[in-house]
Amino acid sequence: MHALKKIRWLGEAFFLLLGFVLIPILPRVLVLGLANLLGALGYGLSGKLRRIAHANLDVAYGDDLSPERKSEIVRSSFKTFALVTLDLFWFSLFTGRRIRKYVDVDPSFQQLYFDRPGPFVFIAAHLGNWEIMGQIATLSGDPISSVAKPLKNRFADVVVNRLRRSTGQVIQQSSGALRELLRVLKAGGKVGLVMDQNTRVESGGLFVNFWGLPVPVSKAPAFLALQTKGNVSIGYCLPQEKGRYRIYMDALPSFEKVTVEEGTALILAEIEKVIRKYPGQWLWMYKRWKHVPEGDDGARYPFYKRM
Repeated sequence: MHALKKIRWLGEAFFLLLGFVLIPILPRVLVLGLANLLGALGYGLSGKLRRIAHANLDVAYGDDLSPERKSEIVRSSFKTFALVTLDLFWFSLFTGRRIRKYVDVDPSFQQLYFDRPGPFVFIAAHLGNWEIMGQIATLSGDPISSVAKPLKNRFADVVVNRLRRSTGQVIQQSSGALRELLRVLKAGGKVGLVMDQNTRVESGGLFVNFWGLPVPVSKAPAFLALQTKGNVSIGYCLPQEKGRYRIYMDALPSFEKVTVEEGTALILAEIEKVIRKYPGQWLWMYKRWKHVPEGDDGARYPFYKRM
């Protein structure tokens, strides 16, 4: 099994190198076509990920959506992830020129991010193209510091973070990141955090309802906002016609009179609202309901749960 894992990692490294060389020189129309092809192949060939995605949709929507509609959402999710991955490479070449040509800033993002002074906590989810938001913020002269959860494949981790840093983004490793992010905010800077990943309780997480089912989520965004009296908003980047994107931002209610626990629940509830509006843009293949809180029998959780 260990040998098979090494072979898989070598394969991943090869395709990363290939993507680093080939993808940036392709015309936009071919990138879009390749994303559709890879998304369709991923949906057809990856039965395990497809099963996880359908299980997650069953948790979120139950019988409110037809099986056909759920399959449509899962197909879209695969294609979205394929395009995000390809665009991480494609926008690494002629980055400024391509972002100015293909990414539009909605007035909501302009008002809540660029025109708002002082410390700011930028919340994102794995929805749409979450990678582009850090790029456009930095290229616009308003850099953002963010945290990167290490990838299992060390080579892939180095390559992906190199691509992220190529536009001037400041990437902090998970270990010891909270102290550095707090320093950035107290200096009036801006930090970005992805909030829809599992963070176990022993690692600073807190169980909060997500579609009515508790999941462990990081308390860091709410903690940082309360410590620095910073503003908190949710940003998301959605695909448009002809390979374009548009970046939006939704403001969250004031954090002045809430606890860290209340603020964390508030943030996750707002993320759920955005996902409900654009379900095909979210990464449904992630094991979001993997951890079961102590004392729960786990009956409501999907097949991949861990007690």
